[in-house]
Amino acid sequence: MLRAAPESTPGPEETETKADLMDLLGFLTDLQTVERRIYPPALDRYENDTEHSYNLAMAAWLIVSREKLPLDVNLVIKYALVHDLVEVYAGDTFAFDDEAAEDKAAREHAAMRRLREDESTAGFAASAEEYEKLDNEESRFVYGLDKLMAAFTVLHGHVPIWRENGVTREAFVDRFEAKVGKSAYLKPYWEKCLRLLDENPSLLAA
Repeated sequence: MLRAAPESTPGPEETETKADLMDLLGFLTDLQTVERRIYPPALDRYENDTEHSYNLAMAAWLIVSREKLPLDVNLVIKYALVHDLVEVYAGDTFAFDDEAAEDKAAREHAAMRRLREDESTAGFAASAEEYEKLDNEESRFVYGLDKLMAAFTVLHGHVPIWRENGVTREAFVDRFEAKVGKSAYLKPYWEKCLRLLDENPSLLAA
């Protein structure tokens, strides 16, 4: 039996892409250049925003799945991936740099506007703005875990960034307890973080 000939496939000149991957890759490359004030274990350089966002997404995915939390894991991963995109234009602000924090909101507001105005990042900007509202459990979970991931990175790699910046245990708790506490699901991880702090006092200022 003869089979009907397949419909012809449009040639390159007949197709039109809906997303400009070259523009996106340029943006993602810029994200890789944003340095954080934490350096990964065994690497003689700072962690960048791409690495941090990926690690946060993986940790969030693991916790939600392993603990069987009543959260939308896809939304959690999406929030984790976009939560720091504004830093491509605003830069990272070290959690204990009070001077840099003074204009952080203004810098990030301007950065968000640039994300919205660029076709290649407008959709991501919408998710990032949704995340920043912190009006659902998924966003609050990612927000708190973001703070914990930085702490666990320091603890895992024995990075002396807190001691070098005069951060005491009291200052650490004061800065992060309420933020992590926005998600009740993170309570056991916060408690573990505090135990590790007590086991590694040399990482903190006296």
